[in-house]
Amino acid sequence: MVKLLLTLCVAVCVALAMTSPVVAASPSVKLHVDPDPPPPNESFTLAFEARGDVDADPDLRPLEEDFEILSRNQQTSLEIINGRRSRSTVWRVEVLPKHGPPLTVPAVRFGKLVTTPRALEFAAATSSQEADDGLFLEVDATPANPYVQQQVIYRLRLWKRYEISNASLSEPEVSTDAIVKPLDADKRYEDTRDGKRYEVIERKFALFPQASGKVTIKPAVVTAQIVKRGFSLFDSFAQPVATKRIVSRPVDLDVRAIPPSFPAGATWLPARQLSLHAEWQPADAEAKVGEPVTRTLNLWADGLTAGQLPPLDGDEIPGAKLYPDRPQTSEQQSPSGYSAVLQRKTAIIPAAAGRLTLPALALPWWNTGTDELEYARIPAHELIAAAVPGLSPPPAPPPVAAADDAELASPVPSPTATPPDVRPPDYWATLALVALVGWVATLVLWWLRPAPRVDAAPSADPVASSSSALESHVDGAIARGDLPAIADALLHWAARRWPATPPRSLGALATRVPADCAPVLWALDAALYRPGAVAPDPAHMRETWRKLARAPVASAATAPDPLPPLYAPR
Repeated sequence: MVKLLLTLCVAVCVALAMTSPVVAASPSVKLHVDPDPPPPNESFTLAFEARGDVDADPDLRPLEEDFEILSRNQQTSLEIINGRRSRSTVWRVEVLPKHGPPLTVPAVRFGKLVTTPRALEFAAATSSQEADDGLFLEVDATPANPYVQQQVIYRLRLWKRYEISNASLSEPEVSTDAIVKPLDADKRYEDTRDGKRYEVIERKFALFPQASGKVTIKPAVVTAQIVKRGFSLFDSFAQPVATKRIVSRPVDLDVRAIPPSFPAGATWLPARQLSLHAEWQPADAEAKVGEPVTRTLNLWADGLTAGQLPPLDGDEIPGAKLYPDRPQTSEQQSPSGYSAVLQRKTAIIPAAAGRLTLPALALPWWNTGTDELEYARIPAHELIAAAVPGLSPPPAPPPVAAADDAELASPVPSPTATPPDVRPPDYWATLALVALVGWVATLVLWWLRPAPRVDAAPSADPVASSSSALESHVDGAIARGDLPAIADALLHWAARRWPATPPRSLGALATRVPADCAPVLWALDAALYRPGAVAPDPAHMRETWRKLARAPVASAATAPDPLPPLYAPR
């Protein structure tokens, strides 16, 4: 009896549950931070929990202003308790702050629902945690007070005591105009700091500030993934990995202007070392008139780039012609920075026998090690030019007599000297006029030349080929649909049929064939030589050809060539 009563009670409860209406919970949205408070310079999770039916997915664009969104996912659950249906959806967004506090999570819209903005307070690390963080960044720049355009070595070192992955380093940013060049590959080594062993990753850059005054190298940023311990309430199945951002301190440079003692107008060269020397080819000082001698200038500078080196243009040398080549430049890297090389070759051709003096070359530069002005010098060079055997030098000008002499001494010409130029004053003008007349006459003759005939006779001898072979050529060209080949084969066939007066064009052939065949030939001629003309139908062309092959031979006297000769005899 008791069992029967219990069974009836359970049945009544189930029936009431099934017949009672299910009431849905009203929609609402809440924001959770995991962990709360979040650690500084490390990624954390923003969990947006929506209960009930919301209008739309969250619009996360407001977060991108102050946060870098690393990942996002969504989970939905549905449950019914005491006749009330509860639907829960959680959007988990892993974010990394783009800057330090103060930070506020802005309002995020879910259709008609909006979350409440929340100001973030980060967890304060203890002194022991800061000392044993196991991951920090150091930067330095040398020298701290360079001259404008002087090389500055910017060194960045990442110290770590545990493994990281997917690490990325931002390029150095300078507050003013500067040239930034990477220097060598990353260097890895181990070092000890406060009695603890670290692995150090070192990277160098060469900076060349282009303006004087205060220059700031903005903080470097390293972003990496690290293993994170702990349990997340909203992300229990996620990998224990967090993204951490390490930010260095900024570096200030006091950039000095060009010293007033540096020569005005010279190329500013702030270098640690600089050398300049010359090479000659041939190596001795002997030269010949009209034959080149090559001088090669080699400039090497430590602490400069190739774009900072001057072109080393040489001055004109009396009695010689200079033909400089394009400067060849290159750069090299070393642990101490960049160095550059410039090579300039110049061909020197003496114009007369004798001694040629190449002036000395002095290149000013600023020694950044001693902070003094120095000069790279090449001494003056004397080049002895000898006359070429068999080639007499030009006669020397006659000596000028004293002012009180009554007459000037007449020079006696040497028997081997070149006779003087006795051309009339208007010699070159006359020669230019004759050349112009000849050029005009050539142009007139070219304009009046006989024009070549467009329709030439067939290259093959029509008599040498049999009629059956020629007819086979026409049949094959029509079968292929090759219009130029059809015209050529028809003219060969016509030359065989009218050997005494062969037609030289399709138009001439059209005047010798039956009247019903001529339109096809005219259409073929138009398709070959008139743009946009429609080619005759292949079936119609084949039928016309059969009529031509069976047609009787017409008299050539009654069918003259419709194209008269261009130059008829007078």
